[in-house]
Amino acid sequence: MENTDDEALSWAGDESRMRGSGTWSVPKRAGGASPSSSPEAPSPSSTPQPPAVERPASGWRDSVGLLVTGVLAGVYLLFSVAWLITAFRNPIAIADPLGQFMFTLGLWFAAAAPILVFIAIVLWRRGRGVGLRLLFLLIGALVLIPWPYLTWAA
Repeated sequence: MENTDDEALSWAGDESRMRGSGTWSVPKRAGGASPSSSPEAPSPSSTPQPPAVERPASGWRDSVGLLVTGVLAGVYLLFSVAWLITAFRNPIAIADPLGQFMFTLGLWFAAAAPILVFIAIVLWRRGRGVGLRLLFLLIGALVLIPWPYLTWAA
């Protein structure tokens, strides 16, 4: 083979195929049947086509669902940040050490809850209807509103 730029586009061993000493072969399918009914090998110019993958028709509902899911992801992230601010602020001092620990632990769980709920809903409803996923995300957003942060900020 000559030392040209075409050398970069070939594999080692291609020279033997170009000279005709090698044969072109197509990988066998899982069932053992060859893609063509004739036993002869395909020519180098013909390449086997991969099987067509059926994709469900994506409509405007999928696009709107994706957009609303992204907006709700931002809302859940903001809720988590608000709960974190509340946990760091910790306005209540409880005299009982166990009570203070449990209150602080509850604040940290409240800070993690929006992220965990969002991930759980998205994974649970993956591949199913978009409408129910959005309904569950809206209900979760209403349940997880950071009321201590909102009353403190007002």
